[in-house]
Amino acid sequence: MKKKNDCPKSRAMTEEFLDYFPVAHSNMRIKVSAQNYRMFIDHGEGSRLYDIDGNEYIDYCISYGPAALGSKHEELSKALIDLIETRPTASFFFSDDDVKLGELIRKYVPCADKIKMQMTGTEAVQTAIRIARAYTGKPMILKFAECFHGWIDNVFGGGYDPSPSGLPLMSLREDDHSYCPGLSKIATQETLVIPFNDFDILEETFKNYGHMIAICHFEAVPINHFSLQPKPGFLEKIRELCTKYNVVMSMDEVLTGFRVGPGGAQGLFGVKPDIATFGKMFAGGVASAFVCGVEEVMRVLPEKNVLSAGTFNGWPLAQRAAATTIDILTRNDGEAYRNMYEKQEKIMDGLVCLADKYGLKLRITENPGCFYTIFGVEGGRTPIYSDDDIKDMDDDQNNTFRKLMENNGVLILPANRWLMSFVVTDEDVQWTLEAAEDVMKQMAK
Repeated sequence: MKKKNDCPKSRAMTEEFLDYFPVAHSNMRIKVSAQNYRMFIDHGEGSRLYDIDGNEYIDYCISYGPAALGSKHEELSKALIDLIETRPTASFFFSDDDVKLGELIRKYVPCADKIKMQMTGTEAVQTAIRIARAYTGKPMILKFAECFHGWIDNVFGGGYDPSPSGLPLMSLREDDHSYCPGLSKIATQETLVIPFNDFDILEETFKNYGHMIAICHFEAVPINHFSLQPKPGFLEKIRELCTKYNVVMSMDEVLTGFRVGPGGAQGLFGVKPDIATFGKMFAGGVASAFVCGVEEVMRVLPEKNVLSAGTFNGWPLAQRAAATTIDILTRNDGEAYRNMYEKQEKIMDGLVCLADKYGLKLRITENPGCFYTIFGVEGGRTPIYSDDDIKDMDDDQNNTFRKLMENNGVLILPANRWLMSFVVTDEDVQWTLEAAEDVMKQMAK
C-alpha cells in the first residue's frame, strides 16, 4: 500500500523537465502532486498509475476529469486504434462518427437541439458568449464569483465587490486567489460578478442591468469551489429572470457534463438552460468540447454567420472517442454510473466513520462523481451553500491528509477534491479506506 521509495528518478527528472518547461503544460498541474517535485508516470492500467520509480497509485485526480475511463480501457483503445489505422486523425471533412455523436448528445442532454464542436472548455465558453451576444444584441456577461469558466481574461477570476461605485464589474485584486499579472483590465469591463446563491443580489442585478446583459453563464454546482450546492429554487430563479429579461441562460457543464449523470447538471436538477458548454470527460481523455443549445438561440451560428473557428474542432479522433465513451457510459440503462456511484458512497461513508473513530472534524461536500474532504469542519456528509459553511476548515490538516494519502498510494487533487473514474474497483475502495485509516491515525496523534 505504501510507496516503495522516495521517487529518486522523478526528483531527478523534475530538474530536467524544468529546464525546458518552467511552469508545466497547464498551470493547474503545478501543484497536483502533494510533494515538492513533479510526478512522472511510466504507465497506467484501469484506475492505477505507476510512476517511473515503480510506485503504484489509485488515481482520483484523473487529469481534472477527462480520464474517467482510466488507462488502457480495452473498448476505447480498440476504437481509437481502428480509426488511426483506417482514417486521418485530422481532416477537413466528416464521417459517420459525427452523426453518431450528435445523436448521443441530443438524446441525453436536455438543451441539445443543436451542437457546435470545440477543442477545449475555455473555447466553448467564449463561443457561448459570442452566440449570446449575437442572439440578444447586448454586450455584458454575468457570472458568479464562485464559478470557474476558463482562463480567458473576461471570465477568469475576479471577485465580487459588495460596494460597487457603479456596475458590479469583475474586480482585479492581487489578494484574489485567481489573480495573475497580465490580465486585461479592459476585459473586466464587460463582465458583472455577483455571489452565488444570493437571491436578492441576483434579482437586483437583473432589474438594474438586464437591458445590458447578453448571457448569464454559471456552473449549476461550482465544483471548483468545494462543490457548493445551489439553494432550493436558485437555479429556477436564474431561469425565470433570464426569460424575463431576454438574457441567454448558459450552464457551464465542463465539469458536470456526463459526470453527474448522462444529462449533466441540467438533467440532475431539472432546469433547462438555453445553451450549455461541455468539455473534459465525455471524450474519454481525448481533447474535445462542445457548445449545445436550443434551436432558437443556436440558429445564429448559420443565420448570422457567427464565427467559432478552430483547426481541431470536431477532429476525427475526438469524435470517435466521444461517441465511444458516451456509448460505454450510457449502455445498460446507465449501469456504469450506478457502479461508480456505489463505490463513491462506500468511500464517503467510510471516511466519515474513520473521522469519527479518530476524533477528527470532517465535512464532505459531494455530487455524483465528485466530492471534497474538508477537515476542521463538522458535519459529515452535509451540503454547503456558501464559504461561511466551511470558514473553520483547517488548511494544515487538509494538506497533511493529501500528502500522506499520496505516500500511501492514493492520489487526490488540491483542496482534497476527489474525482471518481468509472473503473474504480471494490479492491480500490478497500485500499483507499485502509490508506485513509493509516493517515487519520497519524493526524489524530
